[in-house]
Amino acid sequence: MLWWDIDFGESYDLTLAKNQHLLMGWLAGGLIRGFHVALPCQTYSRIRDRGNGPPPLRSDAFPWGLPGLSPALQHKVSLSNNLTRFACRLFRDAILRRVPWSLENPRTSRLWLCNSISALVKRKNVSTVHTDFCMWAGPFKKATTFVSYLVDLSGLGARRCLGSRRVCARSGEPHKQLIGKREDGVFWTKVAEPYPAPLCKFIAKRFCDVVAARTAQNFDRYLSS
Repeated sequence: MLWWDIDFGESYDLTLAKNQHLLMGWLAGGLIRGFHVALPCQTYSRIRDRGNGPPPLRSDAFPWGLPGLSPALQHKVSLSNNLTRFACRLFRDAILRRVPWSLENPRTSRLWLCNSISALVKRKNVSTVHTDFCMWAGPFKKATTFVSYLVDLSGLGARRCLGSRRVCARSGEPHKQLIGKREDGVFWTKVAEPYPAPLCKFIAKRFCDVVAARTAQNFDRYLSS
C-alpha cells in the first residue's frame, strides 16, 4: 500500500505534470490494483458561504470557480481544478482497465457539481453511498459521500447519524461544529480532514477483499487451464 500526499514533500505534488504522468504510467503498466482519492475540499466547501471565514471561491452556477477572483484566489482554485481533472483522467483510465477506485468528498461539496465528476457518477458499475464521520468515532458529524467503482463500499451507508443536527446519535454528545479556527489558528475544516481510523480500516478491508477475490479467480483459471 502506498500513500501519496503533498504533506510528504514536492515529490508527492500531484499538481505537477511529471507526477501525474508517473501515476498514469503505473496505471497503464498494471502496477496499480486499486486506489482511493480524497480530493482537497477547501475550495469546494459551502462553509465558505457563511461569511465568518475564508471567502467563497465557487458557487452552484460556477462550480469550477467564481469569475473575478483575485490572482491569489484564482491560483488556489486553479490548483484544485488541476487535481480534479487529473483525478478524472485516472478514474476514466481505471474504468477502461477495470481497476477499482473510490472518491470521497463532503456531501455538500461543490465538487459533485463539476460536470466531469457528475458524468463519472453516472457510469456503469459506479456506486454512491453516504456516511457521517461521527459514526466512525469522529467528533465532527461531517456528512460525507463516497463514489466507488468495482469496490463495495455499500456498508458505509449503515453508519448514518440519524440523531438531531447538533447531537450525535452514536455518542449522545454535541457534534463539534466546523466553524472558525482552533486556538492555534488552524481552521476547524482543516482539522477535520483526516478520516477516523475505523473508517480507514473499513475502506482498506473492502479493497483487500477485491484483490483477494481477483487473485483467487486467477488461481482457479490457472488450475483449470
